[in-house]
Amino acid sequence: MTGSDHRPPHAEQAWATADELTQARLRFEALMPGYRAPAVHGTVLRHADGSVETGAVNRGEHLLPAAVLSLLVGWDGVTRTLELPGVLLARAVDLMAPAEAARDFEHPNIRAWRRMLTHLAGHPDCSALVVLVADELDPPAGPHDVLVREQVAGRTSS
Repeated sequence: MTGSDHRPPHAEQAWATADELTQARLRFEALMPGYRAPAVHGTVLRHADGSVETGAVNRGEHLLPAAVLSLLVGWDGVTRTLELPGVLLARAVDLMAPAEAARDFEHPNIRAWRRMLTHLAGHPDCSALVVLVADELDPPAGPHDVLVREQVAGRTSS
């Protein structure tokens, strides 16, 4: 099931600690039977002229945002690049908002998603994508996957 019908686990509460973030992630994951977190995940902004830029890219980290995006786009666990309509990106920001109470952690995904939403609002000819890589040994699922993998490789090797 995808779309905006998902309610954040315990949205009335802020997730201020590592344990609360973990519990929220586990609740999102429980909504997806058989879910395994992607090895790599990231977002991409595709401009009308065909140029692209990455939002946040992650390798083996930030598993709560991975679960939220996987839930919203209905990820089936196969390495792929999926369209991320602005309405789902906005929902992802809403679902992740309680995590911002965890002041001891950075929230690069939420920041990137908000920047992307701002850009999309002013540029309706642009689109957002989510790249979900089940296993780094999988062949890339297209050029956006390659870009995300290059970004995480460059970030972790420097």
